[in-house]
Amino acid sequence: MRQAMWVAAGLGVLLLQGCGNSDNEAPRVKAESAFSCDQVNNLKARGDTKSASRMIQASINQLNTAYTEDKAVQRFYRGLVQKNLDYAYQFYDAIEKTCLAAPSQGLNEAATAALNTIYAQTSKQPRWTTCRFFNDKSIKPDDVYAEIGNPKVITIGGDAAASNMVVAANAEKYGKAYLLKGVTERCAANPDYRLWTVFGAVGGVAVEEILAEQRRVEQEQEAERRRVEHAANLAEYGVDLVASNGATCLRYDKALRLASENNEPERFREAARQTLQSLARQLPEYQRVVFDAEFQKDPEKFSQEVRGQCTSWGVREQLIDALREVNAIKFARTEGQQFFDKLRVEKETAAGCRSGGCLRDVQAMAVMSASVSYERCESGERGGNLVCLPEPRNFYDYALATAYIDEADLRLAKIEEQEKRIRSDLLMSRELEECKHKLIAAGYRDPEYGPRVESDCMGPLDAALRAPLEESRGKLQSTRQKWAELAQKLQAQAKP
Repeated sequence: MRQAMWVAAGLGVLLLQGCGNSDNEAPRVKAESAFSCDQVNNLKARGDTKSASRMIQASINQLNTAYTEDKAVQRFYRGLVQKNLDYAYQFYDAIEKTCLAAPSQGLNEAATAALNTIYAQTSKQPRWTTCRFFNDKSIKPDDVYAEIGNPKVITIGGDAAASNMVVAANAEKYGKAYLLKGVTERCAANPDYRLWTVFGAVGGVAVEEILAEQRRVEQEQEAERRRVEHAANLAEYGVDLVASNGATCLRYDKALRLASENNEPERFREAARQTLQSLARQLPEYQRVVFDAEFQKDPEKFSQEVRGQCTSWGVREQLIDALREVNAIKFARTEGQQFFDKLRVEKETAAGCRSGGCLRDVQAMAVMSASVSYERCESGERGGNLVCLPEPRNFYDYALATAYIDEADLRLAKIEEQEKRIRSDLLMSRELEECKHKLIAAGYRDPEYGPRVESDCMGPLDAALRAPLEESRGKLQSTRQKWAELAQKLQAQAKP
């Protein structure tokens, strides 16, 4: 049925060609057709579409050369068929169908007939017609809107013109009256323009204005949102965090991030500095001294070190904990610690040993013990055998006294052990055997021999062995007493 309609239309146009050149009808080209429709049909029937296409293109090239007059149909050909693929496809399709309907005619005649056919047909179609037919009221605005609502063509990739028309027609500020006015003005000035494109262009102006207004509103809203957010950030993070909801690592990190990306960075940087200075007041004096020196040297670098400690080795919640972990603060030494550091080096050097290798030197060990006791007392620990003294030197003296007392007790215990073994050692000694031989040589026999061994041998030998032990015991007891008195004196000074 569709093919029959094209055949009828094609034949109708062919019959009109004899009527001459007019606005609505293209004349036959003067050049003879190089090919016939029958040749094209045969090539297509054999599947040689490339050769058929070359023949058709040869005729189209002749039309391109011939149709240069200021006639509506020829302007349609030059402005739309030659330049728009949608129209070119319709024209090419019309040539093939015209050839099928009249195979005996020349290809040039078929091309002219096809052009007149699509010009007549598109003039009645809102999507394909030109402004000329809108101007003469052949096509009305409602015809265009009907095509939008029920399109007869599926446009791959979307129909931008239709979208623009819909948006403009439904926009409160624009509407169909706006479209009609714009299209009427443009079509009056450009009757050969494609009507659909003109509707889309007028709608496109409205769309651009609508989008521009939306962007303006969005920008204003965004600016207001940023202003409100900035004010809230200033109130929350542009102040000393210690005095404002607590100095946590999370809030401190937010303050530093705002300092790097906000429009008032110095406010947030200063707030971060104030926060650290407030926290530093919670540190012991010796750490505050180190903090002041390091912070004044490079506040930004120190702030980043604290920030890094918030996430180093896990996540810390409180900023004060991160501050305490900064190396300069963590390894700061009190006067007492510095005293023990110096004393340790001195004693270990004197003992000729390296750090940690002076386990047999009493003074070096006393430094270690005193240092531990000092740290425990400084941390607030009390009770048990811990003695907390006023000065670091007192800790060392007390540790040295107790060490010497312990050493004296150990040596006294060894003397006592030696005394217990004297008699058993004598019974196995060479000296006792020699003394017994002398008694036998002197003629002593039992019963006098036993008592004489006890009085002449065991007694003197026992006394000789005990004498140096007694002397050592006396010296050790004297030394122990001296250290015990010192330890007692220092205990009397202990802090509660």
